[in-house]
Amino acid sequence: MPRTIAAGLLGYVVFVMLYAIGALLMWTILGEPPFKPDSGGLTTSWMMVLLLMSVVGGLVGGWVCRRVGQDQRSVAVLVAILVGLALIVVLTEMLIGPTASGLAFVERLFGPVPADMPFAELLDGRPQPWFVVTNYVVAILAIVVGAGIARKAKGS
Repeated sequence: MPRTIAAGLLGYVVFVMLYAIGALLMWTILGEPPFKPDSGGLTTSWMMVLLLMSVVGGLVGGWVCRRVGQDQRSVAVLVAILVGLALIVVLTEMLIGPTASGLAFVERLFGPVPADMPFAELLDGRPQPWFVVTNYVVAILAIVVGAGIARKAKGS
């Protein structure tokens, strides 16, 4: 059981690292802010980048999880982690209510934000809730596929 949980957590760490590194790398390559200045929603190019990062991170995270855990239960732990996080996001969204920017959302949760906060431009806008849920669904599907690839590669 500890191996199963550890494999699920390791798969999650791999997923998050690939997602974050990929998104930061694409930010450097694209050179454009992620949010539209008029509406505060994600630009189409950023939506595609983040969905791609969910697929890549999910495939590799699912693969690592299955190889380390050596059974499907570890993949279930990884999926449960993402489903739990998605539920937290949805419930928080429902409790806080709609906000136009990430800054307004963070201020409703935690109070005033310092003006000199690093990466403050990331709070200029906010992804639409439907995109956040879609991103989680894509990641979960990629995790299952990645785990299936690891299972077939191992021959178990």
